[in-house]
Amino acid sequence: MTTKRNTATHIRIGRKAPASPASPASPTRPHPAPRLHAPPALAVRHGRARRRDAHRGGCPRRGPGTRRGAHQLRSHAQHLRLPGRDEHRRTQGTTLKSVPSQVSSGPGWHYNAAGNDVIVTVKGTVLSGLYIPHNLVIDAANVTVKDVQVVTNGNFGISLTHTTGATIENSTISGQNATTGRVNSAIDDVYGDSTGMVIKDNNISYFRTGVQISTGLVNGNYIHTPATSPEITPTASTSTGARSR
Repeated sequence: MTTKRNTATHIRIGRKAPASPASPASPTRPHPAPRLHAPPALAVRHGRARRRDAHRGGCPRRGPGTRRGAHQLRSHAQHLRLPGRDEHRRTQGTTLKSVPSQVSSGPGWHYNAAGNDVIVTVKGTVLSGLYIPHNLVIDAANVTVKDVQVVTNGNFGISLTHTTGATIENSTISGQNATTGRVNSAIDDVYGDSTGMVIKDNNISYFRTGVQISTGLVNGNYIHTPATSPEITPTASTSTGARSR
């Protein structure tokens, strides 16, 4: 029997062309999960992550965790507002009256020659625009100290005694230098019984202890350049129940 072929396909008439083999299904790739970029302060890569990258033969991407990223963060930090430091600059441009050479008393306060200190004794006193090279003693309730410079090498810069509701803000409290001229305690609740204190946006330096209080709020202060005498260990802030931000 003669078999006829289809000249176009060379397949015998009456037979179907074999089906072409099915191409293997391409694997379905899941959509990549969106990358979550952590804030710069949380995106620093730690030593373990760096070692893992090195083991895999790769290198970290450019970003906050790399050398370039760290430089970018430092550059960004230069433009951040540090309240205590910026308020100190503003205070430096203000004309302050020196105590006691230019002024020795005012509403609610006076210079005490016997103790060589300035004492606030009246409730609700607002103390501002003064340069005080002595210990400032707050011995009344609801006193506000603002735009003041207290510079001394004594035991205390600003001391709080049996008071409540005192606010110290936008001021400079420091020793005379970082060695023999340091202040022992820049801001101190002397008896540990003062309450309701707010200490914010101050520039505090050249101290053995920066802030020592038991209750209250400590916020936005620029605390820096502690004393460097070898016999002391400086402490930026000491508190038992105070809130710090």
